[in-house]
Amino acid sequence: MQRILSSPFPTFTIERFHPPLSYFGPILRSSFQASMTAQSSTTTQEETLKPWHAHFPAPRTTSPNSLTREELLGKLKAGEKGGREFLLVDLRRDDFKGGTISSSLNLPAQTLYPSLPTLYNLCAHSETTRTVIFYCGSSSGRGTRAASWFADYIDDVAASGEEVKVESVILKAGIKGWVAGGEEYIEWMEGFEEGVWKKEAEGGK
Repeated sequence: MQRILSSPFPTFTIERFHPPLSYFGPILRSSFQASMTAQSSTTTQEETLKPWHAHFPAPRTTSPNSLTREELLGKLKAGEKGGREFLLVDLRRDDFKGGTISSSLNLPAQTLYPSLPTLYNLCAHSETTRTVIFYCGSSSGRGTRAASWFADYIDDVAASGEEVKVESVILKAGIKGWVAGGEEYIEWMEGFEEGVWKKEAEGGK
């Protein structure tokens, strides 16, 4: 005969917990928000790494017309004035320091593209201002891009059948090349700061 021994310990029944779907709501929301925050952070970082001009079309023109510092100086000495016979556009923004060429208009390259139609109309309806001269630090980046954009716009106007009298050019070597020309060129500057250019010549140290 088999004896059944009773346990001195109480017997517990373990039931499985089946939470309602609403239980997972806060958890899923938290996980989703964390995922979206991470994606947003990644997108922001990618946008930050893009160059400023990536938000605009690449110019079709690759080699815009150019003007040397000697040619521009000759115009100034001959009595021609910016805003009348031609328009000088200084494209610098963060590095807009050390002075600018006399009669220049400061239109930062980063915000220029949407203003091209207005710039064209101002010149096209002027009786004398037919040439727009762009420059930046060295005119190898922003200057070339801006002059190319404007040249593209002029080409589009011409393609529409409208008579074009406006020209887009860059100032070779930019403001740095102008200052490097010496006193003869510096005399035609506004707000010249010798210390800024001395620091530039020393490599920014």
